[in-house]
Amino acid sequence: MTDPDPQYVALYQRLRDDTLPPAERADLVEQLHTRYLELLRGGKTTGGLPYPDPTDPVAEGADAIRSLAEAIDPRTPAAWAGGQATVNVSASVTGSTTVTLPVGRFTKAPQVVGSASNSLYNVSISALTTASFLASVRHLNESSSTTTVYVSWSASQLSSVAAVASQKRVGGEESVTCPTPGCENEGVPISIPSTYVDDEGAEHPVTEVVCGACGADISSTAQDLS
Repeated sequence: MTDPDPQYVALYQRLRDDTLPPAERADLVEQLHTRYLELLRGGKTTGGLPYPDPTDPVAEGADAIRSLAEAIDPRTPAAWAGGQATVNVSASVTGSTTVTLPVGRFTKAPQVVGSASNSLYNVSISALTTASFLASVRHLNESSSTTTVYVSWSASQLSSVAAVASQKRVGGEESVTCPTPGCENEGVPISIPSTYVDDEGAEHPVTEVVCGACGADISSTAQDLS
């Protein structure tokens, strides 16, 4: 038979005091319910993460903390980057720009999500690699216009998850370099695809490139590597 939990017993004994004010009694009932749930979970949160119990010996508490760290580690991004990219739409329904990632930050293609500053445009992310991705916008009503859309993006690499590109990279490669003083990517050549294929299967040249580390337009630094 399992020994009764000392903390639960102490709370229960206090609750049996008929002279308790209503507010204190209500607080004790809540504490007793919380402790009951903790005992049911066996020292774990509702999400299954372990934690040390106040009545645990020191050694068991250390083991619980280690188990907690090991449980959290796979859920924590191994690497992250974020920023804002400028996408120019020129008398068209769509527009796109290649965004370079901080050099050496990712060991495999990250998961990237983006949102547009203009609610009339959808954002799609594709051509993902450890070095760059393609950010594209498309008008919801298929209306042609000339405008600038700012795409806020977030890239994360999980320990066991790799992103899959939704658009096929084709053609050759070109190299771009950010010249911005103090930028994380300053002076480092980054290889990117020179063309991409859109949702309709049409191939286009990459004409706009933004440094994801500092946000600078580095389109003019492109050099053909084909």
